[in-house]
Amino acid sequence: MKLVIFDVDNTLTNTGRADQDCFLQAVNYVFNIKDIDTDWSHYKNVTAISILDQILRAKTGKVPRKREISDMRDAFLSNLKERSKKRPGEFSEVPGASNMMTELLRKSEFASAIATGSFADGAAFKLEFAKIPYKKYCIASGAECFTREELIDIAVTKAKSVYGVSNFNAVISVGDGIWDLKTASNIGMPFIGVGNKQVLEQKGVKYWVNDYRDLPGFFNMLSGAV
Repeated sequence: MKLVIFDVDNTLTNTGRADQDCFLQAVNYVFNIKDIDTDWSHYKNVTAISILDQILRAKTGKVPRKREISDMRDAFLSNLKERSKKRPGEFSEVPGASNMMTELLRKSEFASAIATGSFADGAAFKLEFAKIPYKKYCIASGAECFTREELIDIAVTKAKSVYGVSNFNAVISVGDGIWDLKTASNIGMPFIGVGNKQVLEQKGVKYWVNDYRDLPGFFNMLSGAV
């Protein structure tokens, strides 16, 4: 069985801008901080808890407390829900994502998991809003760890438990970000890029799709990537 690990924003859902804006609003609400560098590639580790930690250290010299992180997560989810009412188009699926995930979940030779750098409940909301099926207990989130490598490890561990296996024949990463590619490279894991073609091709990505409308092509790519 092969495990396919998906990022969420701009990989399964077109929520990159909404996620960023709602995150910044939550930081401002909880910590009263506005002037934030939004080029996530400038951050050492691209997970919610790590970005928040780096922002607070730079702006206040402090680290976030557990209650503050909880308040941040709640504010973020509330912001997402409010924004989805006003701008539902920003919460659409990447074309073909719902059909692709439905088909993937039917195939006994594949397992699937979500590894989002954002918060788990926010990721679940986005997926459900876009009507994209997923394994409920196979979400690893950026609130659980500082590094993307740890994020992948958590996703694999959760998937092993859900699917009742001790190991997978292969683990494949599917994502849109440079940090997704970098993490896959660091781990030695096959990677399939989604969208963001110019940037990913410049980084030497071998496997790439614009979206999932060509289902046979995507599944052939999954088989060829390992």
